[in-house]
Amino acid sequence: MKNIILLFILLLSCGFGFSQNKGSINFSYGRATDFKWPDSRGELQKNLRSSSAKLCCSYPVNKSLSVEAGLEYTRISLSTNTESDFSKPYTNRSTNLLSIPVDTKLKFLRYFFMNTGLSIDFNLNKNQNYSFCKPIGLGMRAGLGAELKLRNVCFTINPLFRTISTLPFQNQEGSQHLLELGIEYGVGYSF
Repeated sequence: MKNIILLFILLLSCGFGFSQNKGSINFSYGRATDFKWPDSRGELQKNLRSSSAKLCCSYPVNKSLSVEAGLEYTRISLSTNTESDFSKPYTNRSTNLLSIPVDTKLKFLRYFFMNTGLSIDFNLNKNQNYSFCKPIGLGMRAGLGAELKLRNVCFTINPLFRTISTLPFQNQEGSQHLLELGIEYGVGYSF
């Protein structure tokens, strides 16, 4: 946990360093629906939901390309049944993740952007003995969104796709991972 706090302080100091290079700091909130992939015939699933909050710093490489790095907290609610019988009760679980996303953002047509990147995901529930979670994993994200700038303040909306590898589900055919389809709403300030 000390390493995560140190990383957060380092990230914020990088953000203030970006202020001399016309960078920005952004906060976003997102909601998503999660799916297990590949789909398993022996394991049933109900709707899986997640919500996340992200704080990131953005550094422009050129007029249309920028690099973002930050911290993201995600809470995921899971409800599964490992039996093929619908009469069996579902097991409700939830987990919390702390991610370090590093994204590239390509702006086009004045208001639109595409973003993609990787994230390192840390499972924060390792003391609760969740056997279905790994302590650390690698994730991938991609999205297509819109951004409106009003002087130094910008507002974003970003539908996105994300994979989470810290949450594998084991079955006879191998492991499954969580896919998220969601939307992020954000506000930022440019230096």
